[in-house]
Amino acid sequence: MDWLKLLNKLSESAALDSSNKGLEREALRFVKGGRMALGSHPEAYGSALCHSSITTDFSEALLELVTPIFDKSDDLIHFLSNLHYFIHKNLPEGENLWSSSMPCDLVDDIPIAEYGPSGAGEFRKVYRRGLSYRYGKKMQTIAGLHFNFSPSEDFWTNLAKIKESENDQDFRSQHYFSLLRNFRSYNWFVNYLFGASPAFHESFSELVDSELKEKIGPETYCMPEAVSVRMSDAGYTTSRQGNLNISVNTLDEYTEGLQKAVTETDEQWAKLPKVDDEGPTQLTDNFLQAEFEYYSTIRPKPNPKNPRRPLVALKQDGVEYIEVRTLDINPFEPLGICKAQIDFMEVFLYYLICKESSPETDKSRECSRDNLMRVTVQGRKKDLRLRCPQNDEFDLHKACTRIFYDLKKVADILDKSRKTKDFSQAIAEIEKRLTKPELLPSNRVIQALENESFLGLTEALSEQHQQSFKNFDADANLQAAFQEASTLSLEKQKEIEREGPDYPTYLKQFLNMD
Repeated sequence: MDWLKLLNKLSESAALDSSNKGLEREALRFVKGGRMALGSHPEAYGSALCHSSITTDFSEALLELVTPIFDKSDDLIHFLSNLHYFIHKNLPEGENLWSSSMPCDLVDDIPIAEYGPSGAGEFRKVYRRGLSYRYGKKMQTIAGLHFNFSPSEDFWTNLAKIKESENDQDFRSQHYFSLLRNFRSYNWFVNYLFGASPAFHESFSELVDSELKEKIGPETYCMPEAVSVRMSDAGYTTSRQGNLNISVNTLDEYTEGLQKAVTETDEQWAKLPKVDDEGPTQLTDNFLQAEFEYYSTIRPKPNPKNPRRPLVALKQDGVEYIEVRTLDINPFEPLGICKAQIDFMEVFLYYLICKESSPETDKSRECSRDNLMRVTVQGRKKDLRLRCPQNDEFDLHKACTRIFYDLKKVADILDKSRKTKDFSQAIAEIEKRLTKPELLPSNRVIQALENESFLGLTEALSEQHQQSFKNFDADANLQAAFQEASTLSLEKQKEIEREGPDYPTYLKQFLNMD
């Protein structure tokens, strides 16, 4: 059954009436002049180790804001807006949130995030120390958006009936991995439409090959035709993992490849010092310290309630949801993302999960990666052509037009199921970027930089966003909940420090694959 017939069949039931989606938004704290904030994680935000909605990523200055799962994008936006309000309200005097994926003016010794002296806290700290030794600190300050998604229980129940299959974890994982394969093939499409990081500050420029970068203003560089430095080889990726080639054909192949990467010693990492003046330098000297070091654009995720490490949880429970990691922060949006983009992503992911996918081969995997790199670095080039696995080439713009033709049909079906017009309106709004490329976020950034430096532009946009929250009509119940969560998280951290295992014990438990 083709994808359109399948979606229409599903729409006859309650299968498409709801879904589960959430967001994780990263943002650097900075001070006037576009300089990275060097202060500790504000106590008003609670414990970065234990708070469910406010934590840190690599650096003490790199906040990560996490939403629960919502059905309606309006509710998701409501929560994320209130979370931003809480963050801005409690920022230290003179600080703000950096509105770009590419970092602000970086200091040489970027402070790594702190999580306290417990085994769990030390584990997080040592993992980040390992990242700094392996890839350098500057790469780790790049910020992004992660979009989490899963269809509803009704979707799986009715899909299994249509396909005359058992609605078990094997069935679900099989379809999630089909989605993953399709996403890898179409990743360039998402990056073209939403890439928003073509430029960067000179403090980051040493990480970008001199042949690719061009100075366009005071302390400002860009890749002249790029849409996303973040997703290019110069950004939040690593060429060392380019040969990892972990298969997404089946759950077993994926976990087998990932387990090999996290259990086999790597020659280069084994040469790093075991300890330095601050303690252990990495969790292990394996190719990956842990599975979350794998720089994939999309990840299958297990049930978060499973206490085991993600790799073991995936083996035990199968895939619970998927995490899209390819989205840049939109510097023109106060939240880094808008409702139309959230609705677009839902349409796109329904399309991918219902569309048949061929097994991935080394050739198709290489082709998908090449297309992503072409778009990240040359996406704004006129008449850009991409590759097919059969070695033919195709025109990017024509391919986008064909995909939008399909997405309009998906949006129409979702609109009818949920008695709305939101999905069709979102597709129509984003599609304008094909006929009016000046609307692409990457082009908007380059245009805005004609009369401004990267630091000046991003600081001005960040100031606008901060001002917008001063007049925000906050939800009093949510604000109280955030405050309570901060207080409870600090208490929870103290409890872990009193009663939890020490670092060697915690690490041993984590590394156990049985």
